Amino acid sequence: MNRPPYQNFPILVADNFLLRDIREEDLEDILEISLYDAKLPTSVEDAREIQERISEDYARGN
Repeated sequence: MNRPPYQNFPILVADNFLLRDIREEDLEDILEISLYDAKLPTSVEDAREIQERISEDYARGN
């Protein structure tokens, strides 16, 4: 059984960046770079669905 590497996604902070899991408030900002199954979202709702699929894959260890 595959498991995700972290129970809680880590947060990495440096002077010039913040690396953490993607949140609802990030979706509009990442619309242009969200990609899943070679498909780009056309709306924030599409980006939300993509992020949900990515989160589900991560939870399954894929």
